[in-house]
Amino acid sequence: RIYNLGIFSTVEIYPVDSTYTVFLIETFQFTPLPLIEYSEAKGFSYGAGIAYLNFRGLNEKLISGGMVGEEKVYFISFYNPWVFGNHGSIESEVYQYSTESSNYNFHYQINGFEFGTGFYIGKEHRYSGEIGFKNYNIDSTKSSVINYKQLLGDDYESKYQYLIGKLKYRFDSRDIYIDPTKGEYLSIIFEPRISLNNSPSYYSLFFTYNKYIHLSNII
Repeated sequence: RIYNLGIFSTVEIYPVDSTYTVFLIETFQFTPLPLIEYSEAKGFSYGAGIAYLNFRGLNEKLISGGMVGEEKVYFISFYNPWVFGNHGSIESEVYQYSTESSNYNFHYQINGFEFGTGFYIGKEHRYSGEIGFKNYNIDSTKSSVINYKQLLGDDYESKYQYLIGKLKYRFDSRDIYIDPTKGEYLSIIFEPRISLNNSPSYYSLFFTYNKYIHLSNII
């Protein structure tokens, strides 16, 4: 379980007279994230990010990065796996994504933020929730091929604003540390998107069920 935290490259345990000595080597705290994307229609986008895997020495994760070029992306996220109670966690993210297509003559941008928390009841029941805001801008006035402002007026720009959320329940009866080959996994996710302007609201429901059966000890 200590090794599965993902912040130690070596975990060795030495029993001496009913006392266990645990020898640990911490992995690199900072992990670089090269970001490269290529599209035949638009070209290259490139950038970099960095992940601080053991922020403040509490297994917290702080990740940020960005890309420039044909697509522009900026993001920063934070995750703390245990703040209160039974694995009570918090997470947050701020992001922006924008791109422009000369083929379809539009400029597309998304920006928003999200905040979430979660906790366990017992060992098998996990509850989590997120809330946030997402803004979409789709603008055809930036096209160099056709001036849509002259054809359709100065207001030819579509803006969609949503209050977003996510409610998730997960049941997992497997022993993921010792024997993950037996047990059940159930996931139910409800994602509302509530419009804050004249665009329609919509809702999504995802259901997943897996049954694991151990068939053989042969590896």
